[in-house]
Amino acid sequence: MKKPEQKVPLALTEAERKLILDDLMYFEEQYASVIRATPTDQPVRFALDDWKNLIGCIAAEANQARDKRLKKELDRLHARIRSLLEDDKPLTTLKIYRGAGEG
Repeated sequence: MKKPEQKVPLALTEAERKLILDDLMYFEEQYASVIRATPTDQPVRFALDDWKNLIGCIAAEANQARDKRLKKELDRLHARIRSLLEDDKPLTTLKIYRGAGEG
C-alpha cells in the first residue's frame, strides 16, 4: 500500500488537463501549477491525498454542471482518478460489527 505522501503518477491527456485547468472553478492553485509544470508526455504526480482532494473538486463540479457534455467529461475523469485511488486499497475489506450489549 502506498503512503499518503507518496507521489502517484497518472497520465492525463491534453483534453483532461484542459478540462481541469479551464473548467474547474474551485480547486487549489497548487494543482494547476503542477499540471502546467508537467510536460504533456509525462504523467502528472500528486500525493494520494492531493488526488483525493482533486477528485472531490471534480465531483462537485460535475454535480453542478448544466452542460451534459461537460458533466460527461468530468464524470469520465472522475472515474479514471477513482480507479487510481482504488488500486491503492487492500483487496479485501473487513467490517466488524458489534452486537447488542457489546461495548
